[in-house]
Amino acid sequence: MIQKLLKSSVLVIILILSSCIREIESTQIEENDKDILIPAIFNAQWYDFNSISNMSNEDIRNTIVVELNNRTNESVSYLQTQSNTELTGYTLLYSFLKIALILSETELINMTLGELRNTLIIENDNMIEAVKNAYKIAESKDSVLLSPACSSFDLFKSYEDRGHQFKNAVRTL
Repeated sequence: MIQKLLKSSVLVIILILSSCIREIESTQIEENDKDILIPAIFNAQWYDFNSISNMSNEDIRNTIVVELNNRTNESVSYLQTQSNTELTGYTLLYSFLKIALILSETELINMTLGELRNTLIIENDNMIEAVKNAYKIAESKDSVLLSPACSSFDLFKSYEDRGHQFKNAVRTL
């Protein structure tokens, strides 16, 4: 039952990640700002907070590069070309896939970061398309929940509009 619930939870992410990724990509973050890196490495549970809080930005960044290289099929040279925002996103995605038991460590170590991203993300241009894709993926008795993880002002007039569009899209199935 728990694995079924976790599988259903993936559908929630499909509905919200495209908007969140657009929002993160549009946010201006300084590339030397370790504030974005600390939560990622901490949430990945690779190191405790005391171990990383006194590290320099370069040390934290290099630690994430090494950990992702050891835990995925991505090269150090490729990882070093990624921005702090991208490294943070990949670290959080890796952690989610592992902690939610969607993929095992054995499966994760054989995947590139692009393959990790494609495990969960189906980009949609609108709510109707997102609901149709969730419907195609869902199995009998699965639940699809609209649970945005970030604001989506660029896509909807308000949170009420987002909810109405979700309900209307479901009704049209």
